[in-house]
Amino acid sequence: MKMQGAVIYETGKPRPYAQSTPLIIETLDLDGPQQNEVLVEIRAAGLCHSDLSTIEGIRSRPLPTVLGHEAAGIVREVGPGVTDLKEGDHVVLVFVMSCGKCYECTTGRSHLCGASFESKMKGELIGGGRRLSLNGKPINHAGGVSCFAQYAVLDRASMVKLPSDISFEDAVFGVEKQIRLNLDDICEHCKGKGAEPGHDLKKCPDCDGQGQQMRVTQTPFGGIQQAVVCPTCEGRGQVPEKKCTVCGGSGRQRRDQKLTIKIPAGISDGANIRLKERGEAPQRPGGVKGDLYVQVNVKAHKQFTREGELILSDETVSMVDAALGTEINVQTVDGEPQLLKIPSGTQSGEDFRLKGYGVPRLGRKGRGDHIVRVIVETPKKLSRKQKQLLNDFKQL
Repeated sequence: MKMQGAVIYETGKPRPYAQSTPLIIETLDLDGPQQNEVLVEIRAAGLCHSDLSTIEGIRSRPLPTVLGHEAAGIVREVGPGVTDLKEGDHVVLVFVMSCGKCYECTTGRSHLCGASFESKMKGELIGGGRRLSLNGKPINHAGGVSCFAQYAVLDRASMVKLPSDISFEDAVFGVEKQIRLNLDDICEHCKGKGAEPGHDLKKCPDCDGQGQQMRVTQTPFGGIQQAVVCPTCEGRGQVPEKKCTVCGGSGRQRRDQKLTIKIPAGISDGANIRLKERGEAPQRPGGVKGDLYVQVNVKAHKQFTREGELILSDETVSMVDAALGTEINVQTVDGEPQLLKIPSGTQSGEDFRLKGYGVPRLGRKGRGDHIVRVIVETPKKLSRKQKQLLNDFKQL
């Protein structure tokens, strides 16, 4: 499929980025999901310090690549082997992949998965290869996610399914929901420092605390010297005197988390809620946790629809009541019916307003209105007497 994505071709461009344009919007080819992979439509993406460090040239990644590893979206297609997700499911994407088979994964330390690390260093998915290309040339993946695009194909292990849709009433009046996520959190044992408690960080011996190493590449024109991120300390300039015995020095620990999400009254279908620093732990010790984006999906109501702050519904009246006028009880989202006066001569499709019975104004006081559309029902079968009365009326 064709889609647009933000591609980085070279790092170290100067600020302001609006002028140097380190990311270029390209029309890319995206292959469909393969074994244990999922196609996700990206609905929200966050810019992380890891992305900025790549743009600045501090963090080394294979180029060209589509950046972005913190996002939420909707499943559009599942590949062979994926049985617990279906089209339409809402998911949060995570950049810590795991093979589920190695010693680290089977002992609860999936953040140390060797297969995941190797695939990310190559710019590939954990299943091998790349799904992105431009004019037949492969484009690398960032963290197995690459969410600075309209769509992403990624491994099933790189996403967490969100809970079911909320009801129409919950979207109108607000609600609190609890969700369970299995994410990489800051290691409780070392508090994210990466060093065993009682031990400090020391100057990296391989880069002498600079965070960078000089690499010389020989070319026909002579040696070219280039500064690259130190692979030992990953650019920090410091390493633990003794690595944490729980996280292995990564500062991350994968575990189940239970979060309470407060959904505000008046929220719209497809809106995103940002939970600051409740996402994945940083890829390097000492950093800040990423944000978690939760997309709200509202179930359709059998009686009501919504347009912004307005609630819409239909009510049926007989042609006699429409002609002579009547009063009807209209069910509202509040649960209590309201009396609505239908004046004589009402036409089918005419709208009436119940003021203040609509959707609360998000972030403001007051509510919208409930609009009632009257449908005049014409009888399909008439008795002989009814037909005679209507003919008499027609002759008047």
